[in-house]
Amino acid sequence: MQKPTAAEADDRKNEDCDRVQELLHQIACDDVSIHHITRLGAPPSSPDAKPRPVKLDLVSSESRNKVLGRAKNLRTLTDMTSKSVFIHQDLTPKERELRRALVHELKARKLGGETNLIIVNGNIVPKRNDSY
Repeated sequence: MQKPTAAEADDRKNEDCDRVQELLHQIACDDVSIHHITRLGAPPSSPDAKPRPVKLDLVSSESRNKVLGRAKNLRTLTDMTSKSVFIHQDLTPKERELRRALVHELKARKLGGETNLIIVNGNIVPKRNDSY
């Protein structure tokens, strides 16, 4: 998500809230209630640094599941800023390390010529071709 441009902290937080609401609207999650929004990490020291991630605390696990289930639809939108936004669940450091290793292996296998691979439940598997 883009960096907020406002000078005051409250204004920057309001900008983040507005952008989050817009993204939730784009993935048809208008009814999802947000408990808290936070930018993670220290503010960047250089102006060309990438934006800090935004953490959303949702009210319920049903809301979380709905947002995570529809997050893949951001890639199909025509808005270029939405295509560069990724939504995924918060992981522990150990889970992040395992995920990083899986992504590295997936990239290596794709460079080796394998196609149609995805990560599902901690494993690299071929995509299903469901033809009905």
